Amino acid sequence: MKLRLSLAILVALSLTGCGSESNSAVVTEAAVEAVPEVAVVEAAIEVNPEVLAADLKSLGCYACHAIEKKRVGPSYRAVAQRYRDQSDVVPLLVAKVINGGGGVWGPIPMVTHPHLKSEQLTPLIERILQLPAE
Repeated sequence: MKLRLSLAILVALSLTGCGSESNSAVVTEAAVEAVPEVAVVEAAIEVNPEVLAADLKSLGCYACHAIEKKRVGPSYRAVAQRYRDQSDVVPLLVAKVINGGGGVWGPIPMVTHPHLKSEQLTPLIERILQLPAE
């Protein structure tokens, strides 16, 4: 709401400064409501692999995965390369971690992790997807 109000005020000030007094604008609630929502673009974050590795180790993920190389499961860089350009993939990957899965990376299935919560996994998976390709 503050962003929309700020945009409406900016537009009003621009209009008042560009002509005679007859062109002056009055900011009303209707004008504020008419300002379209602005999409918030998140800046790409630079992922520190050492910090990410420590966070993943704390949850036990390193028993089967590593950032740079395949272990029992794929490397996190390979995961990032496969999924980074897919929209809405984070919830899918969160569900796969919690519920387990198989057949995507080979014959060994991913075990379930029902003790992990979506709130823990979502930021980690988002960071994994920011890793540069192998």
